Amino acid sequence: VTSNGLALEYASDELKADREIVLAALKTSSHKIVLPFADEILKGDREIVLAAVQSRGDSLKYASDHLKTDREVVLTAVQSRGDSIQYAANELKADRTIVLAALKSSYGSELSSLLEIVDKKLMTDREVALACVKKNSDTLQYIDDKLKADREIVLACVDENAEALQYADKELKADRDVVIAAVKRDGLALRYAEKELRDDRDVVLVALERNHTALRYTDNKEIVLSCVGKNGDHLEYANDKLKADREVVLKAINSNNHRYHQIPSLLEMTSAEVKADREVINTAVKADGLALQYAEGS
Repeated sequence: VTSNGLALEYASDELKADREIVLAALKTSSHKIVLPFADEILKGDREIVLAAVQSRGDSLKYASDHLKTDREVVLTAVQSRGDSIQYAANELKADRTIVLAALKSSYGSELSSLLEIVDKKLMTDREVALACVKKNSDTLQYIDDKLKADREIVLACVDENAEALQYADKELKADRDVVIAAVKRDGLALRYAEKELRDDRDVVLVALERNHTALRYTDNKEIVLSCVGKNGDHLEYANDKLKADREVVLKAINSNNHRYHQIPSLLEMTSAEVKADREVINTAVKADGLALQYAEGS
């Protein structure tokens, strides 16, 4: 075991109960789980369990129950590996210091799992909430509703992941700075903003700089006209209401830039009413004779 602690698994029962040998095995098994191979009595030995959880926090799973209520043992475990908190006694899952330590040593999807384990009362704690969202913005969905209205917390989230805007309080979805921060990260986050900001020229332009398909989330006709005027193909990204707008369709047809869509395919996107409009069809046919297929009685 002095060369590889995992060799304890193959030792005799007598040697698995030898305190000195088990401690030696733990010293040579950095980041490996050795505690399951120790004798049951030694799983209740505080010094041995402390050494085990220092090396691998989730060794706590194999400790005797009375050590799962030991604050120092559990704190040492979660400092090594945050998800070790699942093996702690319930009262320690509500211990603020232990939960903060667990959050600090947890990453990615581990955080979401951890938040399902810890005492829900801690989700009303601002420091705990900030610790969560700074590690993984998706955890905004788990914190108390009052904290979803905390500007600093939500800004911290959307700066990392614009999708987190969907979990913010309605008031912050109408906050210009918060929404701009989100769409600067990902233009498609525009869909989570309140209606007023989805139609705000400056906000929409920032969103379009990041992702031109964000056009579908605005009813701002002026911006859509500008977009399809520069590139008729962008009619594809307008919402159904504006795809059925005669002026918008004419602007798209008259655009000199049709890289991906020919005139007939632009007409295919619009409404039956617009396809039946004589001026629209005449304009389309002048640009591309194939558009004649949409003319009534053609």
